[in-house]
Amino acid sequence: MTRMKKRLWIGAGALAGVLVIGLAGAVLALDPIVRAGVVKLSSDALKVPTRLESATVRLGGSARVDRFEISNPAGFSEPRAASFERFQLAVRTSTLFSDTVIVPEMTVVKPEMTIEFAGTKSNWSVLMDNLSEGSTKPDEPSDAAKQFRIEKLRVEGATVRFRSDLLGGGATSVTLPAIELKDIGTDEKAASMADVLGALLQALGSEALKEGRSFLPQELLGRFRRDVSARAADFRKWLEPLADPLKAAPQDLLDSGRKLKELLDRKRRP
Repeated sequence: MTRMKKRLWIGAGALAGVLVIGLAGAVLALDPIVRAGVVKLSSDALKVPTRLESATVRLGGSARVDRFEISNPAGFSEPRAASFERFQLAVRTSTLFSDTVIVPEMTVVKPEMTIEFAGTKSNWSVLMDNLSEGSTKPDEPSDAAKQFRIEKLRVEGATVRFRSDLLGGGATSVTLPAIELKDIGTDEKAASMADVLGALLQALGSEALKEGRSFLPQELLGRFRRDVSARAADFRKWLEPLADPLKAAPQDLLDSGRKLKELLDRKRRP
């Protein structure tokens, strides 16, 4: 190899090293930007303070969000409404600074939610009311600063703690089965941060309702069932996987069966 070629190789290697270092530095600089963006968007949507320990974006298209916490609304005694150990994401890094962030897959690891009742009103319903105000309406353009398209979302290891003076001991915890949602946001209509959080909390609330039927006092159970049903209207477009009739409450199945029998009886009459 001639001296000139050697110099060219050395120069190319040095340039490549500078580019790699520069690119790595640019990605590292994303971390605090992403962290600040998540905190701002989530607190604006929920209308309560949120906290995020760290956010990490990798060159290969993955991201991780650690220890995300949602404060309780005013009027409730618990300091937090929910905490999430980790969000693990596959993300198209090229979309992080675009209007719509594309997330092929997201896994929510070990969320812990406290559904606290003040009388029969719950902190969950207050948060969902706040999120409904920022939800993307099908017939209205969204003015959200950042939107999302999440192709698949899975929730693992979720626990819910019901807290009320009407419960024996004041509180009862339940473990939820894994939850899977798809297409939170589409090519035609991206999802706002309120939509993403609303779909997640609605899914957790719906599963918590099923688990709570066996021990919640009828007064609380009836009110919470009405709350879950009422808020589903705003987020139903993201929650089709939860509409499985086999997961309906037993009473709902009985009511549906009775109505079907009445319809068949009418058709058989001459």
